[in-house]
Amino acid sequence: MGTEKAKRQVHTDHTALAAALMILAITLMSLVVLLGLDSRHVRFYMADSAEINTPYGEDYADPGVRAVSVGRLTGEGAAELPVYVSGTVDTGTLGDYTLRYSANTMLRHYETTRLVHVVDQTAPAITLEHREDYTCSWLEGYEEEGYTAVDNL
Repeated sequence: MGTEKAKRQVHTDHTALAAALMILAITLMSLVVLLGLDSRHVRFYMADSAEINTPYGEDYADPGVRAVSVGRLTGEGAAELPVYVSGTVDTGTLGDYTLRYSANTMLRHYETTRLVHVVDQTAPAITLEHREDYTCSWLEGYEEEGYTAVDNL
């Protein structure tokens, strides 16, 4: 009878130990999440590159950015996040413009940027002025009739 009781006690001790280990594991996982060790982070995926050219005078269409939230350690649970865009591109003015894309998880704010160069892709237009009836002889001095030049700069 004594050995039967001892066997039950050992079985009970093993069951209690397994339950205690399970509780410890759950507690540790909760701490990992609460302490941010496996907090979500954001990966940005840009359509096109982080630095692009757009033509002067034409409408700018942003190619877009996606943000995905994933766990740092596990890499599981990827979820699409809303992306907020700040900044503007004035294609009527040559220069560089920065667009800022941001996304948030419960604990953090993430950002990435895109540099947009508004560039002049049109060659200057140069027109020489001339009179149809103009002639020049070697005895007379030459008179420049002029020109017009148009450029986006």
